[in-house]
Amino acid sequence: MGEFKVGLKSIILYERRALLIKRAADDGGLWEFPGGLMEFGEDLHETLRREIKEETGLDDIRIGKLLYAMTAKVSPSRQIVGLGYLSYANSSDITLSPDEHTDFVWAGKNQFVNLLNKDMLTLLEGDVLDSLEID
Repeated sequence: MGEFKVGLKSIILYERRALLIKRAADDGGLWEFPGGLMEFGEDLHETLRREIKEETGLDDIRIGKLLYAMTAKVSPSRQIVGLGYLSYANSSDITLSPDEHTDFVWAGKNQFVNLLNKDMLTLLEGDVLDSLEID
C-alpha cells in the first residue's frame, strides 16, 4: 500500500513582488514558495497559514484563489497532490525557519522566473504566470 500526501504552496504577493524562499543546501538549495504538507484534520487554509507562519514568520496573510493543482508520483510507493494558492501579505518582514531555509527575496517578474526551477515554471506557464501581478 502506498503513501498519499497533500502539499500546499502559496505565491505570496506584497507590493507587486512575489516571495521566494531558498531551501537549505542539504535539502536541495532550490528556490520555492512557502508551504508544506497537510496534517490530518486540517483544512486547506489552516495548513497554508500554519506553514507560512512556520517558514516565513508572516501571520497576517489573506489567502486568495487556487492557482494550480498537480499530482506527482515521487517514489514507487509515494504520491503527492500539490495545490498552489495566491496569497497577499500585509508586511514584508520575513523570519525564516533556520532549519529549512537560508535566504528569501521579494522578487520581481524577471528574478522570479530566473530563480525558480524548470519544473515549477512549467507548472506556472501560461495563464498562471501571466495572471500574477508582479513587476
